[in-house]
Amino acid sequence: MKVRIVYKPDGSVAVIHPAPKSRRDNETEEQWYDRIFTKTMQGNKNLTDLPYEDIDDTELPKTRENRNSWKKNPSGKGIIEK
Repeated sequence: MKVRIVYKPDGSVAVIHPAPKSRRDNETEEQWYDRIFTKTMQGNKNLTDLPYEDIDDTELPKTRENRNSWKKNPSGKGIIEK
């Protein structure tokens, strides 16, 4: 599943995970992602206009235990634990 990584000015990240049950019967996967990601970012003024990228959720760190230390990967796509 695709997730959106939003890069905050303080170096931290926000990860938006779409809920599978939120997909409407008549929308494609891309339409669904676009609707959920856009709605979430516009609905949170702290995320509006911040840089982001969409990645596969398998590219996230294996455990969320240290998610407060997740940062943008300086050498490429995705995030790393710092």
